[in-house]
Amino acid sequence: MRYVDENVKNEMGLYLADYLIESGCTTLDGFEMRNNISCKVSCPNPAHGDNPPSAYYLGNWRYGNPVVHCRSCGNVWDLFRLIGVRENLPEFSQQVERAWELYGSRDRSAATRTVPKNLQAVREEVATEDKVRIQQYILNSQQNILQTDFWRKRGFTEDFVKARGLGYDVQKKRLIIPTDTAYVAIATQSDESVCYKSPKGISVSLSGSTHLKEQGGVFVVERALDALAIEQAGGRAIALNSVSNVTLLISLAKDSPSWFFITFDNDEFRQRMGNDLSTKLFVIQRVPVEFYYDAWHPYKGPTEWLSMEGHGRLSDHIEKMLLESHMLDIPRKQNGKRKEAISR
Repeated sequence: MRYVDENVKNEMGLYLADYLIESGCTTLDGFEMRNNISCKVSCPNPAHGDNPPSAYYLGNWRYGNPVVHCRSCGNVWDLFRLIGVRENLPEFSQQVERAWELYGSRDRSAATRTVPKNLQAVREEVATEDKVRIQQYILNSQQNILQTDFWRKRGFTEDFVKARGLGYDVQKKRLIIPTDTAYVAIATQSDESVCYKSPKGISVSLSGSTHLKEQGGVFVVERALDALAIEQAGGRAIALNSVSNVTLLISLAKDSPSWFFITFDNDEFRQRMGNDLSTKLFVIQRVPVEFYYDAWHPYKGPTEWLSMEGHGRLSDHIEKMLLESHMLDIPRKQNGKRKEAISR
């Protein structure tokens, strides 16, 4: 990780407001109405189903940088700790690196900038510049896709990666996977401390959200590469790419004809997140959803399954789960572990 001095760290800590806005916990207007000092927000903890909102952004926190304090679950986060919780980055150095990726190139935080009268026009102008820059980077990286065998070793075919627009950053040695609005850059070298990166100053959106308009089963996974593995095997998948996109998925899922299979990694944090997401999709949006504790047993996820077994075996496994879903009203076991089902 690049060296970042204490002054820069303190300055980046001011971007907590931006992070809360981009996570869907509040809006820029919410900060303006409360003079940027204190405003009510949804609890940003993915493990806490916060409805109605019970957390507060405190811009004049007595110990320094602003924090968000949830009066329901009792947690207090500054920007770095919140990034660690929401993006599963336990090391402080990783949290600082991620904050630098997001906000190192920004001028001022949402909590300290004046909102112009033509706010919408400014937002659209910035968004257009970002889209052009990102699209050009993706196009450039696509020219180098054959300069790495990272994808081939994991079971992907050349035709598939080209059809999906994957690229390769030769200088940074990262596989570039386009998302709905930007891209995810995956480290191809095992010595990288941060496996997944996104464009500076840009919140990476979902991957595969167009599936929300289609009928049939769609798998919800955390990572873009896992979503691609499912699609390589003939399935349909949506990747969150960041836990901060949970709220976005819930909002987009309304009236979707899809049947959702929540299949996160089998660790405590992601299982709580998956259970909370499945409940909200059903209770709030009334969409059919099934939550699997251990969908990809005996492997960690669909990418590992694809690399070890091939797309034929993964396709059979996916088809089996789709067929079993017709009995959602009957509690049953999968790979020795209970699987929760939620139905209409």
